[in-house]
Amino acid sequence: MTRKFWIPTVFVVVVGIGWSMSYYTDWLWFVSMDYQSVFWRTLKARFMTGVIFGLLAAVVVGVNLWVAGKFTRSALETGESPFEGGIPGVGLLRTKVGYFLVGAVLVMILGNIGSAQWPVLLRYVHAQSFGVADPIFNRDVGFYVFSLPIYQFTVNFLMGVVVVSALAVGFIYLIAGGIRIQERIQIMPQPLAHLSGLGGVFMLVMAWNYRLKIYELLYHAGGRVFGAGYVDVNVQIWTYWTLVVVFLGTAGLLLKNIQDRTTRLPLIGAGLLVGGAVVVGSVPAALVQRIYVDPTELEVEAPYLKNNIEATRRAYGLDRIEEQPFEASENLTRTDIEANPVTIRNVRIWDERPMVQTYQQLQEIRPYYVFPSVDVDRYTIDGVYRQVMLSAREMATDRLLPQTQSWQNTRLVYTHGYGVAMSPVNVVTPQGLPSFMIKDIPPVSEFGFKIDRPEIYYGERSHAYVLVKTSAKEFDYPAGDENQYTVYQGTGGVPMGSFLKRLAFTIRFMDFNFLLSSYLQPETRIMFRRQIVERVRTIAPFLSYDSDPYLVVSEGRLYWILDAYTTTNMYPYSERSGRSRINYIRNSVKVVVDAYHGKATFYLADEEPIIKAYVEIFPDLFKPIENMPEDLRAHVRYPVDLFRIQAAQYREYHMQDIQVFYNQEDLWEIPNEIYSDRPQRMGPYYIIVKLPGEQREEFLLMVPFTPAKKDNMIGWLAARCDGDSYGDLLVYKLPKDKLIFGPMQLEARIDQQPEISSRLTLWGQRGSEVIRGNLLAIPIESSFLYVEPIYLQARQEPDEQPQFNDEEGGGQRQAPRRPQIASTAIPELKQVIVAFGGQVIMRDTFEDALNDLFGMRTTAAVEAARSAQNLMPETAAQTATRLAGQAEAHYQTVRKSLQEWDWAKAGEAMQALERSITELKKVLEEEK
Repeated sequence: MTRKFWIPTVFVVVVGIGWSMSYYTDWLWFVSMDYQSVFWRTLKARFMTGVIFGLLAAVVVGVNLWVAGKFTRSALETGESPFEGGIPGVGLLRTKVGYFLVGAVLVMILGNIGSAQWPVLLRYVHAQSFGVADPIFNRDVGFYVFSLPIYQFTVNFLMGVVVVSALAVGFIYLIAGGIRIQERIQIMPQPLAHLSGLGGVFMLVMAWNYRLKIYELLYHAGGRVFGAGYVDVNVQIWTYWTLVVVFLGTAGLLLKNIQDRTTRLPLIGAGLLVGGAVVVGSVPAALVQRIYVDPTELEVEAPYLKNNIEATRRAYGLDRIEEQPFEASENLTRTDIEANPVTIRNVRIWDERPMVQTYQQLQEIRPYYVFPSVDVDRYTIDGVYRQVMLSAREMATDRLLPQTQSWQNTRLVYTHGYGVAMSPVNVVTPQGLPSFMIKDIPPVSEFGFKIDRPEIYYGERSHAYVLVKTSAKEFDYPAGDENQYTVYQGTGGVPMGSFLKRLAFTIRFMDFNFLLSSYLQPETRIMFRRQIVERVRTIAPFLSYDSDPYLVVSEGRLYWILDAYTTTNMYPYSERSGRSRINYIRNSVKVVVDAYHGKATFYLADEEPIIKAYVEIFPDLFKPIENMPEDLRAHVRYPVDLFRIQAAQYREYHMQDIQVFYNQEDLWEIPNEIYSDRPQRMGPYYIIVKLPGEQREEFLLMVPFTPAKKDNMIGWLAARCDGDSYGDLLVYKLPKDKLIFGPMQLEARIDQQPEISSRLTLWGQRGSEVIRGNLLAIPIESSFLYVEPIYLQARQEPDEQPQFNDEEGGGQRQAPRRPQIASTAIPELKQVIVAFGGQVIMRDTFEDALNDLFGMRTTAAVEAARSAQNLMPETAAQTATRLAGQAEAHYQTVRKSLQEWDWAKAGEAMQALERSITELKKVLEEEK
């Protein structure tokens, strides 16, 4: 074997071994997940799709290379080629082997491109009906979602194959002298006939392409209507039909030129194309739009606007939203507060961002642990429905000291995170820190939480592979000055007992330690794809996934729940959404991942047409939602990403009146809020409240709305998360004849309060950073209570850079800047702002603010708030601090009331002040 064949042969062998080992280790991984049927189904689908499109490419490319080859070999043998000997590899074109190699490479590339469309092809084969037809062509929506995409890809694929074939044979003819470029281009009869035939095939494909473009008008984004408008239906459709005829006519002329072999017919065809494009191009549509549509656009476009509104509402599930009035009165009383103790107990005064920073400082314990994010959920604790925040303590080996980041430590020793931290959403210690329900290592809880398996092998930050059941001591958790070690007892990971498996993973990860390390044993298992989103996406790449997996403590174990969506951008007349460009979405699947074993279970949450197709394709992948353990089902929540998309669309598509929609008279916006010291778009938030007309509190996801370019509140959207009401969407519309403060208006009122603004400014000047937390609008009865927490943390100043003498340069140089620690400051919750009606109050605690706002003291609701904030028994010092704060607040109220000549209010505050002082004296005497 000559060297020029030896090198590509070795290359092909190496690539083939790498490819086969990749598939082999993938198969082992799917077997370990008990989804081998999914692996084989996916592999078969990918292979068959590649074969189908590869054969299609082989026919087109092969026939063209065969025809070009006959001419070229003859030209090269007779020495007619002007490039003979001038271009490397031209000699290959003398033999059939050369054409076979060229064709094989092109077919493999094109077939690989086609194989990526296996989900599209499988959806086409298993197409489902949506039960709804489009209003223009009266075709079921399933045609557009399942069939049209494969037609579009096939057309584009054929166009690409024909173009590639034309370029290949054109180059071959150029080498062989069939095409000569001198003063003008000269084409010999046979190449002319061949290229005419290719041109004719391309025109046929273009005719099919424009036939499909007629359907694509239902996604037209120009003008006031998304989808086909008046001009599209009455002009553009016929324009496309005319172009179909033009392309067919041009194809006929080019195909006839295979026999005539002249330039006359191609020139006539080109003239036909140019003439058709000019006559039926954009001019007729523009004229009709300008002369007929623009003067009476609303009247003319009304039916198409209706199509757009109805389709968008169906596609995003907005048609399921139940609209109800909400009075938004200013009559909230002490009695109303007392009637909603669960709501008061669960008012969230901790935000995710400061909380995750606080968790990191208080509960990471060791530098190699990390809390990636904080999740919001609800639990029933001692018979009480509580909203909590929790986070997983994951392993981050990149935070080990550089000298300790050896292969043994990062792959065999430090393999998993450990435990969780959990705290209620509204509990604050006297130091302004959260009070933990679950804390420390091993996990400790005084509230009935027992975690039998706190190890976290699979999580949000678990990216690298690890090996377990090795002879190395596997680190479990730190215990004082010593470390505890463990041996993995679960079923996660791929067994590596045989030499073949170790060799396969050596090739996959290009890591020879799999073969050389003496720590590996017959029972050793390798865990890879441990990051939970990557894990489930590998199993089901055809689903879209939520950006926020959340942790659940259930029956002594830790689980991740991840929401998965079925989406498409092919729902006719439905407006596409943001950067994702989808125009249909359903939360069809809930995925549960065991943090210890790594098992991923896909539960069906919605039986819509797209997921029905996938259930037919992968019958062993999905399980009914009824099979989910009851304790886990209690923690299913409405996903934030879906809710955010729906809320964004509802801003416009809550308007169902055509004229109102056309004029955008009632356009809504999601309001801004002040977070830290900067405005930002308000995000959806979970709360526990009692909806109007309901008998009990429930877990909701909600967001308020304001009118476009206005700051007053106009409505709020809620998604229910509990029990049989899960997934119900409600929008509460506020009266338009009165002002209801929106978030930015409340923020402005806060800034206008001299006592509040001066204190915030003062704190910010004392080396502290003031963080204004999320402003929550909490519906209680028929009113809104607004709550905003205030945090303080030490400002992080850059390190002062010392100067060093530069001996060589004779000048000064700065020392290299040390990397800044992410944040060593601990945000402390110092104040809570509560607002209602025209009153804005800032106090040390939520309880104190309620007390001053509603003139209460020991009501049931405040006792509920107090019990929530004192999960641990209150010490005498804490009681004294609280009473002193109340006395200070009452004293300030007395002063303000006297300044305003409000004698009645001053008298009430004076009495409250006396009670606080009396209780404070009593506590101090008892302490003595």
